[in-house]
Amino acid sequence: MIVARQIITKHLAIIILIFIIGAYLVIKAIPENSWDGWSVASAQTLLSIKHWTEDGFFNNYLLFLPQGYSKTVRYFDEPQLRQHSRGITTGGFVGKRLYYTHYPSGYLLFPALLMKLGIDNRFWFRFFEIIMSLSGLIILYCIFNMISSRLVAFFGVLFYGLSTLFLDYADIISNQPIDELLRFVVILFSIIALKNHKKYLNYFIWVFYFLAFMSSYDSAIFLFAWLIGIDILFNKKFNWQLWIFWASAPILGFALQMIQNAAYLGIHGMILDLLGTFKVQILGSRSGFFISHFKRLTDPFDWFFGVKWYLGILISILGIAVVKFIKKHLSNDILDLRFLYLGFTAMLFHFLFFPSLFFYQGRLVAVFGSLLVGILTANLLKTIRHKNPVPRIMVFGIFILVLGLWFIQGKRTYAYIKNWPNNVWPAESINFDKKIKNLTSGDKVILQMFGPEREVSGADRYPMAASEDEYYSDAPILGFTNTSDLIRDFNYLKKRSEFPFNTIIIADQKPIIEEIKTKLKIKELVLKIDNKFILIIK
Repeated sequence: MIVARQIITKHLAIIILIFIIGAYLVIKAIPENSWDGWSVASAQTLLSIKHWTEDGFFNNYLLFLPQGYSKTVRYFDEPQLRQHSRGITTGGFVGKRLYYTHYPSGYLLFPALLMKLGIDNRFWFRFFEIIMSLSGLIILYCIFNMISSRLVAFFGVLFYGLSTLFLDYADIISNQPIDELLRFVVILFSIIALKNHKKYLNYFIWVFYFLAFMSSYDSAIFLFAWLIGIDILFNKKFNWQLWIFWASAPILGFALQMIQNAAYLGIHGMILDLLGTFKVQILGSRSGFFISHFKRLTDPFDWFFGVKWYLGILISILGIAVVKFIKKHLSNDILDLRFLYLGFTAMLFHFLFFPSLFFYQGRLVAVFGSLLVGILTANLLKTIRHKNPVPRIMVFGIFILVLGLWFIQGKRTYAYIKNWPNNVWPAESINFDKKIKNLTSGDKVILQMFGPEREVSGADRYPMAASEDEYYSDAPILGFTNTSDLIRDFNYLKKRSEFPFNTIIIADQKPIIEEIKTKLKIKELVLKIDNKFILIIK
């Protein structure tokens, strides 16, 4: 009890900070129309785990299935309906498939277990992700505290925890929170193992590295570069056996992923899927390898610092130079700058192989950028409070740099908080989807006609409905731009499906519904809901 009280007293500031951030995130997650920074990913996760829990985990190859739930969905993978499936076409090698095959799905297991236990309210899934994100902040504080000081750790976590990169994805129902938590755990264990010469911790590192890889590829290269770097920098040797041991974690994870893919796609399809992923992720876009690769390499600096990428890189270099000066002339709070160098190097090494595609990937930069800011802030305060033989111009320069960074961060955070509720899904869409959901009970499929105003990529005649709409309507939505396609696919699905289901047809114009009625030779009544015309076929 006494020890616990001492720990609480010693780290009271970070405890209060975590509580405040946690309270904000929970409040942020309450409104139904409020989503996280990548709502489509959260919606697709919820859709996928419903397939897992309703049809069985292994019946779905333990793969991500980003499709509205219905027993009839399994037929969407057949050539006649594959144009509606939500799997990703990787590099054009594998046509549209039902499952998202080229990315690990381990992060789905726990949410799926929650749903299996009867939890279906989106708030509780977000709450679980918030707990993981806050746990990640605590681990990050421990890391910063181990390699620097309590004051540095506090300011570093403060800067990171208040960043829009953290706040926007802390409650995402996807793999980002667990990926970050496991990444921090691996880093923490590697530092503890280094400082205390605890070789058995390498087994824990392996386990958490494996779990991280089974949930996300976003930390794969970074962690391997970090682990090798920490061994070379601090142990001054090339421990090949240990490196191979660490490498076996992602290799085993990748092998299991390929087995999943082969079970679903077949060996040939699995190889094509792998080649397609390589093409998209490594080779870049049509703008050319070097141009697109460099831009994706530097984007995270823009996303975190809130300035142009070259200014972000300049800030990082300038910050490291200032920290080196502080280390030499002012303070010994920074135990070893090699940790900072290693973090940025491992991060850059990671982006060379897996360039950034999405905003949240800037969090790799954000972590070590926040450590940099924490060091600068803590030592600036010490410099101001104590008389140091430092030129005033240098102190003033550090002050301007630190003040500028906190100002940019504060401005972005204030704008984000002020915009509450964040990432709002339109209320009219939610209300309409819920009305559609309640029109029929049991299995259903929605066939929706989209007008010419709907943006269609290329020659695609089958617009993809929003995953959020599938979530609220609790059914898969098949999109069409002409009635002939709709009737053909409806007839095929009715003939092919072994399971009874209701069909809900939606169109913006009544003549389109009447045309479909005539061609299908049915006499069902046409309903009008929120300026849309509805036809229900039971």
